Amino acid sequence: AVRWSTAASFLGIFGPSGAGKTTILETLAGLRRDASGTIACDGRTWLDTAAGVRLPPEERGVGYVPQDLLLFPHRNVLANVTAGRRRADGAASGAPDVRRVLQVLELQELCDRSVTALSGGEKQRVALARALCSGPGLLLLDEPVAGLDRPLRRRVLEYLLAVREEFSIPTVYVSHEVADMRM
Repeated sequence: AVRWSTAASFLGIFGPSGAGKTTILETLAGLRRDASGTIACDGRTWLDTAAGVRLPPEERGVGYVPQDLLLFPHRNVLANVTAGRRRADGAASGAPDVRRVLQVLELQELCDRSVTALSGGEKQRVALARALCSGPGLLLLDEPVAGLDRPLRRRVLEYLLAVREEFSIPTVYVSHEVADMRM
């Protein structure tokens, strides 16, 4: 069982493998159908099993970057980034401008490239850009620097800081490393 309430715009969750960090994110995103309890975000109830409320993922306004990124291998970078725009058109929070997202994440030069030809850090930035362009009211990041070497890890963390400053989207960040939380 997890319980918290916060007005913070950036929340970090860290712990060892198997501690339930990804489960928390998947529950917030609405991907855990067996979840029970109550989840409210920004004054909206997403889950209240006692009252029979269970908003589906597409109605929660969440941008989720899972560990495996789930990029579309048959689409290029730009098509991956804009994949969530239809949802964004109906999002209450509105979506950031695609060109601005590409600029902040330094993806402009990669737009026509296949995602299968990208490095790990580039793929991470594409997945983050796609989540941002979906117009989320909440951004969920599941170990976005796991598996990256130290220099690349530091560089991706710098992009995350830029995203936090530029777009001001409330974020839940999950990591094994407490040092990642000190951004």
